[in-house]
Amino acid sequence: MFGLRKRVIVIVLVCLVPIPASAGNPKDPEPKVRITCIASEGFLIETDHDKILIEALYGEEACSFCDNPSDEALQDMIHARGEYSNIDLVAVTHMHRDHFFAPFVSDHLSYNLAGKFISCGQSVELLSQEEVFEKFSDRVIEFTPGSPMYADT
Repeated sequence: MFGLRKRVIVIVLVCLVPIPASAGNPKDPEPKVRITCIASEGFLIETDHDKILIEALYGEEACSFCDNPSDEALQDMIHARGEYSNIDLVAVTHMHRDHFFAPFVSDHLSYNLAGKFISCGQSVELLSQEEVFEKFSDRVIEFTPGSPMYADT
């Protein structure tokens, strides 16, 4: 069963997904949103056109005190394969190790040549220390908490 924090995150995320104006027309197919809880605070959110991976790229190497993604799911995320291929956006709220492990994010972005990463300055700073950062640095978006912003994904 979802804890209160996870339920709040899911509710907020579902509210952020745009619903087409035609959604109320019974002749039009309903928009689809698929939410998969990966582990701890990690989610994969899929719509008909987009995939967003939220706080899911971490594992035993970084975090032994919380639920971790399965080894199979983690390898699929790192290598951008299976349901984790073509991720449009990897989002991380902050740099705690149960939300983000820079080497895994770096590997994912190296395999996923179109995906973008968005997070706060501390996470971006850690990611920038990865050896291959320059290969995907143009796809990294830094936000300032509390400041409104627009990011084209």
